[in-house]
Amino acid sequence: MIPRLSGGRNREKNCTGREQVMWQQVAVILEEHGIWGLLILAFAESSFFPLAPDFLLIPLSLARPEKALIFALLCTLASVAGARFGYFLGQTIGHPLLRRLASRAMLQRVEDAFDRYGGWAVLIAALIPLPYKIFTIASGCFSLSVPRFLLAALVGRGVRFFLEAALVIIMGEQAVVFIRDNLSGLTVFLAVGIVGFYLLLKYRGVLQSLVRLNIGEQWGRIKAYWSK
Repeated sequence: MIPRLSGGRNREKNCTGREQVMWQQVAVILEEHGIWGLLILAFAESSFFPLAPDFLLIPLSLARPEKALIFALLCTLASVAGARFGYFLGQTIGHPLLRRLASRAMLQRVEDAFDRYGGWAVLIAALIPLPYKIFTIASGCFSLSVPRFLLAALVGRGVRFFLEAALVIIMGEQAVVFIRDNLSGLTVFLAVGIVGFYLLLKYRGVLQSLVRLNIGEQWGRIKAYWSK
C-alpha cells in the first residue's frame, strides 16, 4: 500500500486536505498499474507530483526481486526524463511556478545551493529526501548547463534507486524496515561524500600549493640547521 502523504515532512508549501486526498487517489491508481504506474510516477515526481517513486519501486522489487535492477533502471530513466521536463517548465514559467510550490525561504536556500555547488546541487537533491522538482525547475530558471544537469540527475537518481533495489535483493522483506529507518541517513552520508569530493577537486590546486610550500619551508629549515 502507498503510505499517506505527509505534507509537513518536506519543505514545500503544505497541500490542503483536499489536495492531499486527490494526490493520494492518483497514487493508488498508479499503484494498480504496476510498472507503468512506476514510470509515470517517476516522471511526474521530477516535475510536479509530490510523491516519490520509491513507494512503488520497493513493492515492485519485492514482488519480482529478479527484476529489481531492471525496475531501478527504468525508474531512473523515467525520473531523468521527468527532470528534463521540469527543466523545460523552469525555462518557460519557472519563477511563478516556483513561488507556488515553495516558500520564499526555501527558494533562497535553493538559489544559494546553485550559487555554491552548481550542478552538484541537482545531484544531491536527486539523492537525498529533498523536494526534487524544486531543483529541476530551478535548473531551468537559472539556465544550468543541460548536459551537466542531465548527468547530475542520472547519477543522483541512479545511485538512489539502484541502492534500494540492491537492498531488496540482498535483504528481502527486511529491506522495507531498513530503508524506512536508514535510507535517509545513507543518502545524506553519500551526499556529504560527494560534496567533499567536489570541494577536493575544486581546491586541489590550492591544497597542492600549500603542501609544496610547507615541504619547501621544512626542507629550508633542515638545510639551515645542518649548515650551522
